[in-house]
Amino acid sequence: MSSITTAVAADYRLQQWAQLVKKCQNRPSDMTIEQWCDANGISKSNYYYKIVPF
Repeated sequence: MSSITTAVAADYRLQQWAQLVKKCQNRPSDMTIEQWCDANGISKSNYYYKIVPF
C-alpha cells in the first residue's frame, strides 16, 4: 500500500472518530456511556480507548 493511500485511510478513520466524539458530547444527559456505546455499535473498551482521551 502506498504512503498516500495509508495517509488517506488514516485521515478517514480520524474523521469517523471525530464524528463519534461529537455525537457522544451531544448525547442526552440521562443516557449512560453503556447505552450510548450500544446505540453506536462500539464496545465500552473502545470508547475509553479512543473517545475519552479527546
